[in-house]
Amino acid sequence: MKIENLRIKNVRGVSSVMMAPSKANFIAGPSGTGKSSVLDAIRFGLTGKLPKDGLHTGAAELSVEMRLEGIDAPEYHQLCYRADKSSYPCGIEAFKYMKKLV
Repeated sequence: MKIENLRIKNVRGVSSVMMAPSKANFIAGPSGTGKSSVLDAIRFGLTGKLPKDGLHTGAAELSVEMRLEGIDAPEYHQLCYRADKSSYPCGIEAFKYMKKLV
C-alpha cells in the first residue's frame, strides 16, 4: 500500500502540511518540529487511533486526509449519478460501507 498524498491539520506538532510521498521517504529535522506528528497522523488516518495529546496546541479540531494507491473512493460529500441522471450521495454510502469493514 502506498500513500499517494497526505494532508494534515492540527495533529500534535503539525499545524498544517500537505505532501505527496514517493517510493522511499525520510523525515528529518530538529527536535520538536513535527516528525513524530507526521507518523502519528498517518497512524490516525489508517487506524483511527491517535495519542491522547494528539490535538495541536490551541486547535479546536484536527483532520487527516490520505489517498492510498489502488483505493479509489469518492469524497465524503460527493454526489454520483445513475444512468437515469438522478443523483445519490455515493461518498456517504461509501463511508458507511467502509466503516462496517474497519
